[in-house]
Amino acid sequence: MDCAGSEKLQATNALASFIVNSGRRRSVTVCDNSNVIQARRVIIFLLGIWVGGSIMADFAAYRNFDNVDEFLQSPGSVNASVQLNTLGRDHARTLVRRYVGEDNADLLFNWERISAAAGMALFFLMLFADTPNRVNMGSVILMLGIVIGQHFMTAQIAELGRQMDDLPRENSLRSTFGILHGTYSSLEIVKVLLGLLVVYRLSRKERRQLAVQGGKLG
Repeated sequence: MDCAGSEKLQATNALASFIVNSGRRRSVTVCDNSNVIQARRVIIFLLGIWVGGSIMADFAAYRNFDNVDEFLQSPGSVNASVQLNTLGRDHARTLVRRYVGEDNADLLFNWERISAAAGMALFFLMLFADTPNRVNMGSVILMLGIVIGQHFMTAQIAELGRQMDDLPRENSLRSTFGILHGTYSSLEIVKVLLGLLVVYRLSRKERRQLAVQGGKLG
């Protein structure tokens, strides 16, 4: 073989080697991106459960008190109606609302525990399984702080709720109860909005990364 043929053969081999190595590097990058995208989907899923569960718990707690009057108006059975008439609807309303208050406190107390565990899991997932982002991390930390604060507030609200029927209207504890209840609700709104913000940011980031990855593969 002459020199020109040898040089052409060497150039062809070098080009083939470059293409193979480039393909390997590209496949490694795609694989790494796929792992990050998968972790991000888990994070979005957990955030969706957290936010959705919070909304459902709030709705259930709100509806439970509305259901008291509906139950008193239509107990659903003759025997229950007779028992309510014997007791008196006003007295029955006080008792049922007291039970609902305890049931709501138990519902929120347990959900706050679950939320705290979900918040810790999300924090470590976002820290180690995804590229850390200050806004997203700060939002999850703030959500976790809100849950911890609400956990202590729930115990105070439940304790004051047990005293409401025994307190005169001008008692200062009634205004304290209202302030605590309003603060809890406001914090709940902030928590849900923060969760939706993080879901939006992560979803948008994933769409951009998938578009870039698709362009590389194309």
